[in-house]
Amino acid sequence: MNRDQFIQALGRLQSLELVKAYHDEGPAKCILEMYPNIDKKNRTQLVKVQLTDDSKFVIAFSFIGACPSEPVILNKLLKENLDGCYSRIAIMGDDLVQIYRYPLEELELVEMLKGIDETSRYADHYETKYFDGVDNA
Repeated sequence: MNRDQFIQALGRLQSLELVKAYHDEGPAKCILEMYPNIDKKNRTQLVKVQLTDDSKFVIAFSFIGACPSEPVILNKLLKENLDGCYSRIAIMGDDLVQIYRYPLEELELVEMLKGIDETSRYADHYETKYFDGVDNA
């Protein structure tokens, strides 16, 4: 996929059943308000999707919560981090995020959709399990 194809693909995301709202953030950037579980529309998760500054990678990330100060919780999160196929937990500033990163040149639309969906589902799962169920969307 190239940059222009990525921008076109972003526009198509707004028609997905899992997407409650689509917010255009400028060229090659958007924020998706997604249903992490299509059968339960009582929770949503914000996922920011964009290209890196050098346009070499696509990244999608979703805020989970403030980085826990308790090592026990952080250890549990890091162990669960192995479960995902496409996305991982990362620290951005003082916050935990679920992040998906893939080389744009090798990206196919179906893989991008799987990565974004997993990012949303896992971030919501961690919010529910470790952050008292607070919906940080």
